[in-house]
Amino acid sequence: FPSHDTNGNFKYDPPEFYSEIVQATQGGETPGFLSATTTEADVSFTGGVSPGRVLIINLDSTNKLQYGPKSGGSMVAPGEIEPGDFDWITMKTGTTLRYRSNTGTVSIMVLGFNK
Repeated sequence: FPSHDTNGNFKYDPPEFYSEIVQATQGGETPGFLSATTTEADVSFTGGVSPGRVLIINLDSTNKLQYGPKSGGSMVAPGEIEPGDFDWITMKTGTTLRYRSNTGTVSIMVLGFNK
């Protein structure tokens, strides 16, 4: 997969892949569209969803999105999503997910799926 172009620059063309989520209890695609500001906020999963897999998409074209677990009332931010990019994460039961933008207001989509 890795290769080099004529200038010797590294390039990576990943293969396409398919991902399937197998759930013990059907449920998911919640909460959906959210707005992230520079103030931390909890993600509220609804409809009886206790997410195992979560897709976080930064829909903004300029600003980064930070996310992470809540610890002691604040976010521990191990994750940062570039504008227009996304992350799949696996959450441990009982974890509260938080998010914030690095600047301004950022439109995001968060889709949590039951384990």
